[in-house]
Amino acid sequence: MNLPEELNSIIISFIYLEPQLNLVCKEFNDNVSVFKKAAKVISLWYYKKRHIKDNMYNNTNYLIRHYTLHYLNKFLLPYPEVTVRKLRLSKDILNKLQPLSNRKRSEVINWMKEQDISLMEWLYVGW
Repeated sequence: MNLPEELNSIIISFIYLEPQLNLVCKEFNDNVSVFKKAAKVISLWYYKKRHIKDNMYNNTNYLIRHYTLHYLNKFLLPYPEVTVRKLRLSKDILNKLQPLSNRKRSEVINWMKEQDISLMEWLYVGW
């Protein structure tokens, strides 16, 4: 996802372009391409760190997105085991996951999305 056009132009306006680079087309283009890469990095950072909507507690997907952005690995990776323990679910639903030492964030998030657990149950499990 890219930033809105207004933000891209604001970011690029902060970049100082040396006037002598306008005379040498290749150097100028190389310089501009570096700036475009920097703008893309900023855009990706903005997309990842954007705020969750205020109604995140009205929708399971928003809550999972909040966990994705704000949970540290030491809390997120063992989260399926915590969920099973707190909700007294069958441990069979943990069979799809890698062992905790090899587990990735994406696996846990996908596991959370696949479960048929209500929003109130996710809120009960908590942080």
